[in-house]
Amino acid sequence: MIVGLGMMGRAAAAVAVAELPLAHLHLADVDIAKAKAAADGAAARGVPVTAGTSWAEIIDSVDVALLALPWAETERFLSDTRHSNVAAVSITRPPVSVDPYVPNVVRERIGPALLPVGLEPGLTEILLSHAVCEFDQVHDVEILCGGLTTQAPTGFPYRLLFGGTTLPFAQRPAFTLVSGRRHSGERFSDVRPTSLPGLPALESYHDGMVPWLHEVPGVDGVNVQQRTVRWPGFVSAVTLLRDGGFLDEDEVEVAGTKITPRRISDELLGRRLRRRPHEREVTHLQLTASGFAGGKEVTRRINVWCRDDETPLGSGMACMTTVPAVISVGLVTGRPAGWRRPHELFDTSATELLLTALKRHGAHTSDSLHEGGPI
Repeated sequence: MIVGLGMMGRAAAAVAVAELPLAHLHLADVDIAKAKAAADGAAARGVPVTAGTSWAEIIDSVDVALLALPWAETERFLSDTRHSNVAAVSITRPPVSVDPYVPNVVRERIGPALLPVGLEPGLTEILLSHAVCEFDQVHDVEILCGGLTTQAPTGFPYRLLFGGTTLPFAQRPAFTLVSGRRHSGERFSDVRPTSLPGLPALESYHDGMVPWLHEVPGVDGVNVQQRTVRWPGFVSAVTLLRDGGFLDEDEVEVAGTKITPRRISDELLGRRLRRRPHEREVTHLQLTASGFAGGKEVTRRINVWCRDDETPLGSGMACMTTVPAVISVGLVTGRPAGWRRPHELFDTSATELLLTALKRHGAHTSDSLHEGGPI
């Protein structure tokens, strides 16, 4: 069963009928027209597909529920089904915090709950575990990730690529690892020039990581940075908005009406930053690990990227989010109860299966190893 049929849920349905040995697929969304349209598309692959407005009517008949919902609805589902044996897989991450990262309704389930598993978090930890498995010792890891237009946009150096008007400019902790110890810094800090294959000059900044990343096997005592990639000038623009008070969450009174500056910014600037019809989107993940293998200093770099005009799933982000989630569905049944993390399910063969599936749905991959440090 897939619950929630926005962009990600619809893409997950298409991937599920292509990649999983399904006996039956049920699609649930409060909008029955949306559920039926997605079901019609999925049924074209020959899999029996049904649609409805409620997951509750069929929960006892499914093995796995894949959730593509906002976090509040995800948590409600996990709470309501905590006594069910159904495995739950969610692409949505809980609100950023250190401990406990996930609520007790996840840890106490009698069925397994795999979350969050999409692009980041999800594919990030899977590839990290894969990248370091053949090292004798790793000392540095850099993760770059971002969804952006393929060409620098005119005006404000950012576009909202996936609908809505909510600006992703919130201030929150940005976790890094220094010698394996977790540090919390400022999001949007440590801006530096960055390059990715096939794209002009970019910039990247600290954007934090899931709090358990230091527990990935082979990463003990390692320096790890996780950075988001944007067009040059993005951080300066966000900083200007923040310093001007336009991202404040406290209400102010304007002409007798109370409203938050952030809400005004979302409504005004968010509308202006919607993607133009001619603009293309690419989502890119690059992981670079340096250390020692076979007595030599080596660096391994893995790239995965996908463009919206090269995938049938509508966007590169949808491809790189839903393919890991769907492949996880095939691995999670029969796992122990409670919270499972993405990298715990993927050994080398499962990771290779995932990379092959990504390429089938339009993604590109590269994996290189050279002597010495990062170039």
